[in-house]
Amino acid sequence: MRGPVAELKDFCVALQKDGLLGCTKPDGASVATRGARGAPGRQIHEARALPIQKDHARMRASEIAVAIRTNQGWFVDLGRAPALAGRKDGVRIDRATAKMNWLDAFGSAVLSVSVTRKDEASAERTEEDRRFCGLTADGVPSCTDELVVFSNGDLDVRGRNFSAEFFFDSTTGSFRVSADAPLGPYAFGVALRQGRYELPFAGIPSATERAAGALIGPFTSVESFCRESVGRRPRRCILRRGAWTREVATLEPRGGVLGVQLLRVEDNPMGETVEYCRIAIATRDGWYVTREDQRCQGGITGMFTVETKALSLQWIDGTTVPTCVLITHGLELRGENAERGDGTYVMFDAPYGLERARICSLPPNSPPRCSPEYTVGCRDYHRKWRKVSWSIEGGVAKIPLQKAVECDAGGSLGEPIR
Repeated sequence: MRGPVAELKDFCVALQKDGLLGCTKPDGASVATRGARGAPGRQIHEARALPIQKDHARMRASEIAVAIRTNQGWFVDLGRAPALAGRKDGVRIDRATAKMNWLDAFGSAVLSVSVTRKDEASAERTEEDRRFCGLTADGVPSCTDELVVFSNGDLDVRGRNFSAEFFFDSTTGSFRVSADAPLGPYAFGVALRQGRYELPFAGIPSATERAAGALIGPFTSVESFCRESVGRRPRRCILRRGAWTREVATLEPRGGVLGVQLLRVEDNPMGETVEYCRIAIATRDGWYVTREDQRCQGGITGMFTVETKALSLQWIDGTTVPTCVLITHGLELRGENAERGDGTYVMFDAPYGLERARICSLPPNSPPRCSPEYTVGCRDYHRKWRKVSWSIEGGVAKIPLQKAVECDAGGSLGEPIR
């Protein structure tokens, strides 16, 4: 990682002195992120894919550098561009293109950069690589090596294909790689062996922290979260007052919490509209938003649908830190079949009701936290509505687990839903 420099054009001037590389667009590239990420004082304010060229007679990118702006200025990761520019084995790049996106569900200020390269000498070789960038514990930008996602030819054997899949686990903060071909040497990136990997960046909550209810953020506003972090598929936030119901929507400030708002994220992953209900909490650092866990609205009719209403959102008095509780009621309709007296079966929607509680607080000198959703009301197998008596003691929720009371929707009364 090179830098810091005040302007990207300063980096480009220094790069041209090397004699091998130059920038095609010294003022930045068309691919850029929106919005800052990270904790105050240790933020990535902006990230750009900076096109790099080897042949100065051309004005198209043959390589992609990653430019990251922090409080100290711009830092640039050239990846393997200098080594590739100096090669004399005939491997050349006709064109390089990039895609960038934040991995907000993975951790704060974690960036994914995918680069696709085509070999000029052989139309048979195309390679897609991915690198991850973030901040070290000292707040300095850093990027991983370029990791091969796909290649249809390595340097030794023409036509040998390699394909890897990256599976991100938001519950542990790690990712798993599944590969289907021998390791390199490939033209541009490094092929990982199958296995599980962790990224060496600050701001990635551990599995313990995630289980404790770490939220995504901070964002400059709820609108900023909706604009930048609802995913690559076409999705939208529903922000009208009373986002879950018309009666329950927001909480007024208390202590270090500047506001609490409910919102929904609408998605259409399988041709049916579904919604994920979220809690957004504002602090002096910005807005933090709960992660997507359970669908709360919609689904596939005849298989599984849910309708969730917020019954109450209120502050809890007597706690040492600002603490609020959200009570919801969800009605699930599950497609089931029953046998008639004549031996035939009939399909029907079986209703299952659940009342849940979720508690959020703002610990001292820490981002806000939210507990899992706890089942505090349900029908047992005799179709009798049962509720658990729970309380807040010393700022800690006391929700007793009643294993003897099994809910007809599954699980036990007082059990957390993860």
